[in-house]
Amino acid sequence: MALFTDDMNPLDDILSVQSQNIKLQNDINNLESRLIVSSNEINRLQLELEQAHQRCSAFEHQVSEAEKAFFELQESSKKAALQQEEEVKSFLEKIKKDEVQKERAASKALKVELDAIKAAIEAAKETARFQDDAYMKRCEALERSLRASEAASKTWRQRAEIAEALLMNQRSPCEENESAFYVVNGGRLDFLMDEDSQKWKLLTDGPRRDIPDWMAEVYPSFPSFHLERLMSQKLRYPSLCLWTCPS
Repeated sequence: MALFTDDMNPLDDILSVQSQNIKLQNDINNLESRLIVSSNEINRLQLELEQAHQRCSAFEHQVSEAEKAFFELQESSKKAALQQEEEVKSFLEKIKKDEVQKERAASKALKVELDAIKAAIEAAKETARFQDDAYMKRCEALERSLRASEAASKTWRQRAEIAEALLMNQRSPCEENESAFYVVNGGRLDFLMDEDSQKWKLLTDGPRRDIPDWMAEVYPSFPSFHLERLMSQKLRYPSLCLWTCPS
């Protein structure tokens, strides 16, 4: 039994060694698989790192392009701002010039208008002076007409007094010559003692025409033409009512 057990020990050792070898082989396989996985992971990480480098390069390129575009935009903005500032300055200068020209034109137009107004005022004054002169001349003409009317009324009053005196002292037609002619302040009354119809027409109707409206307004106390005619028809002798000249 002892020999058998001794013979069995190497076999067990071999089996144990084999089992260990298998175990080691499994461990190696596991390690190799893990190594492969690690290698794959490393490759993936390297790929990601390369991609990250590429992205970083792209980002750097984009940043540089953005900076370049920003600088270009800044320069263009400065140029545009300067150009706009120049345009604004030129526009303001143009507005100032236009305002100055408009102000000058307005002042000239105002001066012309003021001159026209002054000329119109002077013309109005001259017209008013002419009208005043015309009114004064008309007033003087009216005064002369009034004085002439007063003189005419005095003349006709004297004629009426003479006619009345002649009528009061009338003579017989047989005693006087029919060709006798009595001149009374101009010869307007002739053959007063004759029975000629012209004498009675002159004494009845009067030596004047109808009184004009302007004379009737000036002399409202003048008797009416028709009133004198009616009164003369009622009396035996023609009416010798004297006109009273207003003082």
